[in-house]
Amino acid sequence: MLPLILLAALAGESRGFFERRDLDFWNTRRRTAEVPADLWADSAAPPPVRKLLETPSAENAKAYLAWQEERLRRLRAAMAAVDSARAPKPAAPVLYFAREGCRWCALQEEELQGLPVVRVPAGSPLWGEYGVTVTPTLVVDGKVLRGLRSRAALLKELRHD
Repeated sequence: MLPLILLAALAGESRGFFERRDLDFWNTRRRTAEVPADLWADSAAPPPVRKLLETPSAENAKAYLAWQEERLRRLRAAMAAVDSARAPKPAAPVLYFAREGCRWCALQEEELQGLPVVRVPAGSPLWGEYGVTVTPTLVVDGKVLRGLRSRAALLKELRHD
């Protein structure tokens, strides 16, 4: 097979196949032998890319690089948004401040059944940090809720409705 290819190459034209301007890659005749004025007329390339290809200059290259950097920044932001939407948020525990003998705290205990609650003991520095002066007091995602809260209200806070 190789000898046949060599013979055909030696017997053929002096120009190679790809050097022929009247044929394209698929060996079909081109409509015109001349090159169109706008090489990128049929291109779907964005304007910064086309401008750089049509008139290569340092200024157009800088504009292209700035455009590309902005595209990558937005793509990273979009990917971060998708990742945060995809990843389930861990349920933050509810901080619960109560005092012994508080009748409202006893009612609050019933409302808290089955919820992720961390009981903060009296004397803990967290009492001062959250400014707890009334019991019961709950802290949900940093939001301080003073006084008795219904289970429905707590679930709403936990879902951020």
